[in-house]
Amino acid sequence: MSAESISSSDNVDLSTTGTESLLVTTPTLTEDEQELSALARTQNRDLGKNFNKMMSELGDDYFNYVVKLARQQEYTLTLKKPTGRKTTDPVTDEEVDEYIGWEQKTYKRNKITTEEYNKVETLRALYNKEKDAEKIAKILGKMYRYLAYIYLGMTEADFKRADWEEIKPTLDSCNFGTVYSMRQNNKA
Repeated sequence: MSAESISSSDNVDLSTTGTESLLVTTPTLTEDEQELSALARTQNRDLGKNFNKMMSELGDDYFNYVVKLARQQEYTLTLKKPTGRKTTDPVTDEEVDEYIGWEQKTYKRNKITTEEYNKVETLRALYNKEKDAEKIAKILGKMYRYLAYIYLGMTEADFKRADWEEIKPTLDSCNFGTVYSMRQNNKA
């Protein structure tokens, strides 16, 4: 489409970058279409506000739950129950342990050393700096495995079979309790 072939009824934006011209044609909307478009934008904005409010409330709920858990010294966690047989992982096609059902196991929270805390913070800094999604997932997994090991004495095998909905807030609470000295301040 050349500049000469544009009629006065076309809604066109001509912009240049260097010596090249970019031609972008925007369709003309009827009055009804414009109203629907405005309504859709308003609804999307409202949905965004409601979603952000909901996420904020969930964040508050999660924070309060972590603070509550941080006061505990023992955690009973749910782990997948191994059958002793092997199966094929549907994602990696590797042979892995088979699990059926769940079992409970209690872990006692351990104090950690400054060296251990520094390792956690080094992993957290790497996580915050990384941009590659696969590397982010690996760093996050490594950090939570390490938190489980230092705080709960949990083996890697137990960590792999732990219920994520339970283990994540438990480990977050252990770390929170260390950072904010919840053992000494059992009041908050």
